[in-house]
Amino acid sequence: MVDNKVFAALQKLGVINTEGQFVSIDPLYVSPFWLRNLAGELGVAIFSHCKESGIGAVVGSSAGGNFSLAHLLAHQLSLLFGGRKEVLSVFLDRGEEKEIEGERVPTFSLRPTFAEAIKGKPVFVVDGVLQTGRTVKGMCHTLVEAHASVVGIGVICQVGKAFSGALGINKLLSVVEVPAAKAQAA
Repeated sequence: MVDNKVFAALQKLGVINTEGQFVSIDPLYVSPFWLRNLAGELGVAIFSHCKESGIGAVVGSSAGGNFSLAHLLAHQLSLLFGGRKEVLSVFLDRGEEKEIEGERVPTFSLRPTFAEAIKGKPVFVVDGVLQTGRTVKGMCHTLVEAHASVVGIGVICQVGKAFSGALGINKLLSVVEVPAAKAQAA
């Protein structure tokens, strides 16, 4: 999905170094201009994959800038639906790790108001960077327990192709993919 302009911007911000290695997603979150632009690109991709099934909410964690990303994406999707539908933006609070499906993953909690707002709705999970898939697996698990229907996962930067799907969710959209062999620890 990435074009040269976006890749160059991520390098200039320090998200990706000159060798194409992922460094950190944090520099993107302090740049509202680029976060908005990349959320717009990701929003168009999400819309094209979910316009038939619909999307009721975009869900991110409260950690880092993920809630800002979710909020911008929800706004972008609402605009793409032509104002006929408001896409909600909610966040999950991160908790301790526990074992889910044989893997230690972070747990998340959903505030009661948010749980009620997304119950029975199709939701799209977003995260800044996907490395192992553990975080999105924990988020998806919480959302399924809250009776939401997770229809996909969107990320700004995917590191490698190790993601095998969280709870059977195999729709993954990323703005940029960095090979795992070149990835550095975040």
